[in-house]
Amino acid sequence: MKFLPGTYFAYKISEESRSELLRLFATSFSKVICHHVTIEFNLTPEKLQTYSFDENTKVEVVGYARGDNIEALAIAINGETERRDGSFYHVTLSLQQPAKPVDSNKLKNKVGRVRPVRLNGTFELLKK
Repeated sequence: MKFLPGTYFAYKISEESRSELLRLFATSFSKVICHHVTIEFNLTPEKLQTYSFDENTKVEVVGYARGDNIEALAIAINGETERRDGSFYHVTLSLQQPAKPVDSNKLKNKVGRVRPVRLNGTFELLKK
């Protein structure tokens, strides 16, 4: 995949892990997402080289947050919950309009801890 505007690096959650999350966390809103964890937006080849994630990287749910029309799961990657841009690793669980997935970033200070849940998936380049 080319590094075009809108390319981003993410952890794409496996269908098995997605199903488990939806079983453990009943969704509150009509549009269920629960698809990926964004690592970095506007990715370049140089930025990608600074990451060393692989199949041994530990990715787990560590928290839950809910706001107006949106809910998200906080994620720890090798124990780290904060992204390089200052936001937090998360999975948008569900939402309803007018909320958009990007609004999950506003929930950082509302996260309550949950029993950790290990995720399976793959680190991938995705396009908006």
